[in-house]
Amino acid sequence: MAEPTASVREVDPVLSTHNEPKTPALLAWLVLAITLWLALRSLGGLLAEVQVSGAASGGMESLASGLSLDVVADTKALLETWHAATGSHRVISWTALAYTWLDVSLVVAYSILLLQCWRRVRRHQPPVLKDVPVNLTVLRRFAHWRLAWILVPFAAFADLAENGLRWVLVDRALRGHDVDNGLIIGSWTATTMKFALIGAFVAVLVVLLLDSTLLRTWLWRSLWSLWRLRVPLVATALFVVLLLADATGQAVDLARRWADDGWALAGGGLAFVGSLLLGLTVWLVARRVVLADHSGRADKPVRWWAWLLAVAVGSGLLAWWRGLTELFAISVLSSAVLVLGLLWGTRATNNVNQEKIKDKAADSRQQDAQPMDLVKIVAARRVVRILAIASPVTLLMLGAVAYAPVLPVLVVNGDGGSQLAMRAFTVLAIAIIGPPLAAVGLYVLLRAWDGTGKDKLDTRERKYLYVAGLVLGLAVFSYFGAVLHVPLVSVFLVVPVFLATMMLLLGEAQLWSERHTAPPGLLLVGFTRLPVATLLVVDLLVASFLFNDGSGHAVRRDGTLPSEIARDGKRPGLDLTGAFAAWASANCAGAGDEDRQVPLFLVAAPGGGLRGAYWTASTLSELFGSSRSTQVSGCDAAPSDRIFAMGGASGGSLGLVAYSAGLDATPARSKDWYEEQVGRPDFLTDPLTWMLSVDLARGFVGFGGADRAARLEDSWTRHMPSMGDDFFAGTWGLGGHRPVLMLTGTQVESGCRLNVSAVRLTDSAGRADGSGCTTMRVGEAQTDGPVTSELIDFLCGPTDSSTPSSLTNASAALLSGRFPYVSPSGQLYGCSTEADKATRTAIVDGGYAENTGVGMLLALWLKLERLIAVHNAVAANATIVPVFLMIDNHYSEVAAVEPRKVVEGLVPPLTQSRPDKLDDLAMLQQAAATFTGDLPGTSGKCNIDTEAGRFVSISPSTTPGLPAPQAWTLSRLSIEDLTQQRTTILAIPGATNARDWAEGGVVCQ
Repeated sequence: MAEPTASVREVDPVLSTHNEPKTPALLAWLVLAITLWLALRSLGGLLAEVQVSGAASGGMESLASGLSLDVVADTKALLETWHAATGSHRVISWTALAYTWLDVSLVVAYSILLLQCWRRVRRHQPPVLKDVPVNLTVLRRFAHWRLAWILVPFAAFADLAENGLRWVLVDRALRGHDVDNGLIIGSWTATTMKFALIGAFVAVLVVLLLDSTLLRTWLWRSLWSLWRLRVPLVATALFVVLLLADATGQAVDLARRWADDGWALAGGGLAFVGSLLLGLTVWLVARRVVLADHSGRADKPVRWWAWLLAVAVGSGLLAWWRGLTELFAISVLSSAVLVLGLLWGTRATNNVNQEKIKDKAADSRQQDAQPMDLVKIVAARRVVRILAIASPVTLLMLGAVAYAPVLPVLVVNGDGGSQLAMRAFTVLAIAIIGPPLAAVGLYVLLRAWDGTGKDKLDTRERKYLYVAGLVLGLAVFSYFGAVLHVPLVSVFLVVPVFLATMMLLLGEAQLWSERHTAPPGLLLVGFTRLPVATLLVVDLLVASFLFNDGSGHAVRRDGTLPSEIARDGKRPGLDLTGAFAAWASANCAGAGDEDRQVPLFLVAAPGGGLRGAYWTASTLSELFGSSRSTQVSGCDAAPSDRIFAMGGASGGSLGLVAYSAGLDATPARSKDWYEEQVGRPDFLTDPLTWMLSVDLARGFVGFGGADRAARLEDSWTRHMPSMGDDFFAGTWGLGGHRPVLMLTGTQVESGCRLNVSAVRLTDSAGRADGSGCTTMRVGEAQTDGPVTSELIDFLCGPTDSSTPSSLTNASAALLSGRFPYVSPSGQLYGCSTEADKATRTAIVDGGYAENTGVGMLLALWLKLERLIAVHNAVAANATIVPVFLMIDNHYSEVAAVEPRKVVEGLVPPLTQSRPDKLDDLAMLQQAAATFTGDLPGTSGKCNIDTEAGRFVSISPSTTPGLPAPQAWTLSRLSIEDLTQQRTTILAIPGATNARDWAEGGVVCQ
């Protein structure tokens, strides 16, 4: 190895704009490498969707990798999983092939990136400092070797070998050939060499940077710049995290909506404009507020005592006069600052040097106003350019994440030549090529607009006024477009425009605060200027926790509660005996039908957002028909009449209510009504826009009117007209044929389940004596539903607390699906004999308490089983065969390779999320065990499935695809996946028998 030279090439310590290359190639290759890596992760995750219970799971990166001592066994177990999924071989093969070629592209990108970094470090920095000793360490000697770059091609060669060997492993496994251990060991060796060589080369770069002191200088300047640009940093980071760190998959599926149709694609383009404006706003606000020269300004004195007194008194009077309780927070904060100011110079602060504090605050403001030195200006400008390009580039990267798995799935499904595939391919191409081009183009443009480091910034530059006007105009368009449901407007437009608007407002407020003196009260506690953003956050917290009584988010109550549920000042609930008798009579199960077997279905639907709603509504329509327009054989009843009760949580509840409410619609709805009414609408943009506008303002002021929960209900009602009908009317026992609904909500203050139903599961006398939902039950109440409260006990008002009111189907469904922050917790009021004494309770998503929807039905079963047993014991009656249907929208769980050989600490991080899943599993096992064995009241058996008894679970099948997210909007690609999954799962014996039984052909197995 050649001895490194000791000569030094001097570098200008001021890295001005002229020192930068004309084209930031390093940035382009960095962005391309990140884009390809994100796309690879998404594509590899497609293979992890092969869900076989008890088998190994993972993607391409799981093959022959890791530090496991059983790498050969682990790899073979994963390959066996893919081989066993015979129906998924084509999609696995295509995905593995696409992954291999995409990884090859990543190899090229990161190789060029690393070589460019090495070249830049050696070209722009001195190889060895003047004071470096002649005797270098081995690492430093190697780092300064002119051929150290050779590590990169060796790493690339190892990576290519790894890709080739992995492809051979997958291909042999899918063909059913034995996988040689040597191939696995060879692939593991190539992977290990790749990471070792890349790690060594990164160490070389770090050594070169440390020797030139550039790393420490760069870090110091960058950290200083980020601190000065902390507001733009927070806004940009928030947008990036919302897009790329979304655990629910909502952001990815929203991006997949761009391929739905032309309007959606145009909406994606408009979203990019919104993200571009956010980036430009970040750049311009930073230039105007942080980087501009404000040295000519003067601190303007403010008569704070007069202003604070006026604000405190005025907001307090307005809050008292108009009942805007949240306004008291402004009054309290203003009064607190005023009082602190009045303490100035008193005995309480006689040890405080007032003039010293004032001078220190003035010096701080003046120092920030002074022009920065050239080095800091250049560093800050570079940082703010990166922040400016981050938003639009991240949105394009999200497209790569969303569409990388799409093409293999479409090709395998035979849709490779469809318009959907063409749009998806177009978006994917733009999403991969676009980020580096956009990053370079925007960076070059902003650098040109920045000029040289010596150019003085104008605080009133025209670009700022133009962009501010565009942002405000687009903010108005996005707001009205969202609330009027214009197809072009999506969440991806609303969020960046909101952040840009807030940036403009906060920037102007910060600029004003730095040009005026601060209140003495704030100076006393250490502030040097008026902290606008901090005061806004504190005010919102004070208003929310001290002055918000929840009335602004009260659950809608509409109509009169049926007399069968509430009468004579009491709320005994629906008479279950009468409801069962009505069901038996309508289903020809009474006296004279002794030779008939009649199925009685109980249906449970777990939560899962709109995915749960769509899966539930579509599956029920396939099994029992979309309306009551058809009849079962031998009886004047519809197949849907076989359902006696349904229980759900969150999105599953919405699906149950939507299905049940429209059974008697006139004219009868189509067979695939759920496509347009449930699957296609965007139920997210409207409430989210309302949250960022009206509800945000409500948090400060406390005015009344519809909140975002009401907006969501209105959206459901608009797309599903029957959702506006009364929730209780028309069920069994209340003059109709609709199933009894047992939806689950969660009480915030107790964690108990809220039974959203007409049927009472608890003892009314026990609740009347004031005992809570967590009280241990005794006597007759031992059969009460555990940790359960009743909706019918909380349907009164805060003032007239003795008159219970009803609610619509939409309100009832949302009571079970209030998932923050799309909808707030809903306020309900208990019924009391004294006005203004109503007990308040806040309700959130039922999934917090019990997400399966099974719990309420099992509590009902304790009462219903006795009725069925008595009925079946009468020889002249038809035999009722109870069947439990579990319509579960959750994709099958993926099992681990084997139990982890790790002893966890006091707080086991690997099992923190499991208790809730185990509770749900226990509930399912209890239901499965309950619906087996002899029929109630008889010694006979009648199984709908020879293996599962009278318990049937209908959930997405075990195949890789594009899993739908747990969200409030679905792309067409997600809907197609759910449709294919539903077609597959409804072919199982339990599901086909359920359809046949509902139509009148009960055959006991």
